[in-house]
Amino acid sequence: MELTKNNFDSEFLIVGGGISGMTMALLLAAVGRSVTLLEKSPDVGGCMQRFSRNGIPFDTGFHFTGGFNRGLPEMLAVLGLLDDIREEEFRTHIFLADRLNKVSVPTTGIKDVCDHLCSLYPKEANAIRKYYAVERLIFDNTPIFKLREKDLLNSFYLMDEDFVTLDDFFNKENVSQELRTILGAVAMCHGTPPCEVPLTTHCRVSFGLMDHISRIHGGGGSFISGFQREAGLLGINVRTGVTIAECIDVEDRVCHHVRLTDGSEISFGSCIMSVHPREILKILPPSMASRYFRSRIEQFDEGCGFFSLCAEITPALPGLRQELTSLLSVCDLNKILKPNDGKESGTGIVVTHETTDDGRPCQTLNAFQSVFPDETVRWDKTSTGCRGNEYAEYKAGRIEMILTKVLQAYPEFRGKLKVMDSASMLTYRDYLSTPGSAYGIRQKIGQHNLFGRLPVKNFYVVGQNAILPGMLGAMVSSFVIFRRLVGEESYWQLLEKRLGKS
Repeated sequence: MELTKNNFDSEFLIVGGGISGMTMALLLAAVGRSVTLLEKSPDVGGCMQRFSRNGIPFDTGFHFTGGFNRGLPEMLAVLGLLDDIREEEFRTHIFLADRLNKVSVPTTGIKDVCDHLCSLYPKEANAIRKYYAVERLIFDNTPIFKLREKDLLNSFYLMDEDFVTLDDFFNKENVSQELRTILGAVAMCHGTPPCEVPLTTHCRVSFGLMDHISRIHGGGGSFISGFQREAGLLGINVRTGVTIAECIDVEDRVCHHVRLTDGSEISFGSCIMSVHPREILKILPPSMASRYFRSRIEQFDEGCGFFSLCAEITPALPGLRQELTSLLSVCDLNKILKPNDGKESGTGIVVTHETTDDGRPCQTLNAFQSVFPDETVRWDKTSTGCRGNEYAEYKAGRIEMILTKVLQAYPEFRGKLKVMDSASMLTYRDYLSTPGSAYGIRQKIGQHNLFGRLPVKNFYVVGQNAILPGMLGAMVSSFVIFRRLVGEESYWQLLEKRLGKS
């Protein structure tokens, strides 16, 4: 029997409780739809989660964002989270380790960033101005960042810049190796090397961060706590520690019924996947995944992962500001962001001000260094706490390497870093139920990412692997598919209710 709206357990089933899954759940529930959210891990939030060591809070994977001067406040207001998310001042530096050159990036907008770099590299000022003009053009002509775009679903089109890589642009403009490393440093925030990433993808991420980078007070935990409150008010059924085991009762490429990993079953109208493409492939019925579809997913390359450590800066240093320093071991982002022998890396160093569980102010450091699965492949079939001495030695070596990089950028931290914990790609895999890569698949030129409807007609996909990596890209993907699912009337009614008339 075909299920009707009235005998579904939920109108919408969402698989994956990261930022895109939480966003989609809040949107659907806000227009009166019944929603069940499944999260494989013990807690929702994904890399937005925080953890505590000796009463000191640390970020898992979300450290900063762009967008506070663009579309992010509107998205938060629509979700009912605007009052939960408080922006904090944050600055950024790029440290070219092989040249001992530290470039501080202005935090007052793209124009000031452009002017500053022109003053540092006057012989390449024309190329710098052209690059930022193209970056602004791409961002301004990307309708997905505009919630009030009237014809959003029909305004997706390819730009000329979709057909060239970041490296292609640099080569055409004869940009020096040092300058292309500075202009391309944001590649560390999307994980795809300049020789592969479309110019459009890089510029969309770069513009958001370089125009206005911020930190959120309380990190991703502020978003999660706001979601949990709103989910309770809206009646969202959140189930953790469980995901789809198999699709059942598939007929005419439609599935309204699945069995979960805890043995229970659930029926629904539509299912939205906000998980990694390879996890989607495991869930879809084999008969629904054609050879082409399977091959397409199997050909996706994973981006880099991170080995991270967290530390307290003690005693605290007066005048220390919250900031990010991107330390690049060599002026070649392709070497850093493609699998290598481990000698070349990018290390993000985030300094923050936190408050301990007992109310004490403290200064913290999160450092995360680019790594690849080959480093830990020998322990792939092991679990946390059962990996032996060789793995412990590997971690100790990585910690030492990262601390050396940190002290190269911040010699004033010598003798003041109390390391609290560390995590390899396997740690991220085990605790976040992901492959361990920081930004999912590499966003390669000519690649057809999974986005929108899947081979099962009432299954859809959103997330950072769909449009753009990172928090903003994941949230935007949910807004776009939400609009398609509920229709224009419900979409505009929600915007008018939460944002007022335009």
